[in-house]
Amino acid sequence: MARGTMTLTLNANMVDNDWLPPFSLAEYERRFRVVRRGMEEQGLDALVIYGAHSFAGRDLGQINAVYLSNYAAFIHTYVVVPLHDEPTVFIPIAPHLPNAKDLSCLTDIRSVGTRCELGVTDRLKELGLERGRIGVVGPLNASWWNMSLPTEATAHFAEALPEAELRVVSELYEQWRLIKSDEEIDHQRRAASINDAAQEAVVQATRPGVRHHDLSEIGYAAAQKLRGNTAYIHMSSTSMAHPTMTYPDPYPTHKEVGPDEVVLSEHSVGFGGYYGKLMTTWFTGEPTKEYRALFDVASEVYRTALAELKPGMTSADADRLMDPVAKAGWTVPFPLVSGWSAYNSPPMVGWPSSGDDPAANRPGASATFEPGMAVRISVNPHTQDGRALWVASACVFTETGLESLHAYDPAALRVVPADA
Repeated sequence: MARGTMTLTLNANMVDNDWLPPFSLAEYERRFRVVRRGMEEQGLDALVIYGAHSFAGRDLGQINAVYLSNYAAFIHTYVVVPLHDEPTVFIPIAPHLPNAKDLSCLTDIRSVGTRCELGVTDRLKELGLERGRIGVVGPLNASWWNMSLPTEATAHFAEALPEAELRVVSELYEQWRLIKSDEEIDHQRRAASINDAAQEAVVQATRPGVRHHDLSEIGYAAAQKLRGNTAYIHMSSTSMAHPTMTYPDPYPTHKEVGPDEVVLSEHSVGFGGYYGKLMTTWFTGEPTKEYRALFDVASEVYRTALAELKPGMTSADADRLMDPVAKAGWTVPFPLVSGWSAYNSPPMVGWPSSGDDPAANRPGASATFEPGMAVRISVNPHTQDGRALWVASACVFTETGLESLHAYDPAALRVVPADA
């Protein structure tokens, strides 16, 4: 085989499923072209991609491993991607191999026990890369969770491959897969539509006396019926007169919704590892003056962002749109624009220009928007006296503008009668 040849044998018989429904073979070929071109530019002989994370619910996590393998093993997964030779997936549990071979787009899948790193080093030696330049990719977006490998694995690689050069390249990998293909966006559109139906079911079930946990379960059930995998439904409510929370509970409790309360939910439903995202606010009873002001400004900024942001604009344009929040004297803990298809990722831009949030000065906050960027548009104003709400959805930059992937409008005021 000529050294310049890049080989890839894909599984043409992937079985449809509700966890990792397959893309076309052409889509996986595109991904490998993009990643291998990046590897070549960086002088890397192989990637070792580690997967071991999920947020909760039915989320499989391991998004960096799944991107090239279409598989996430129980416990953890390793994917070895040589620049020129066949990629290999390593999983811990041998009885899971038949299922993995049905779902994965790759054909070389091996089980070596829970110490998958032992198989990884054997594979790298098979490839003659004892002195190779190996890029290491962590399990999650580098901007969100800065970790790469377990300590035991790092120690093993240092001992087993003492002459190899290992380099963490998680951020580069994130850049390689930043612009989404049409197939990826189609998956995310489907996820958003399922998210819409589940969110509407939750709102319709809201009334004083219903438990937060019961509302979240209604959302999970609605999504599952439509083949959606719900990563999480953060859910809670608080008195508008005397608020005690600014962020919904990650694990909803048996507290009950009361009259004259504000209800907050962060709801993310996925399809094939790509997620919708609704961060919503609604009320039991007419909102107070303070909450109505928050909601009106948040909705205004959200709608302006959808109308005005376009490819070619930069972080400065996003910052400018947050001026109404700054003029009101409020702060935000999250930026207006953040990358989104499965968890937060770059770009992270759009802070009140006169705000005092230190995150506004975080490194790498500059960005230029491009078609195919999947993002979250989120407006999350906080007052000095402990009031907060949010208006947000998953969106995508098209050739001409910015489009919400959701039919559910988080900027529409929804009020449940306090005596319902």
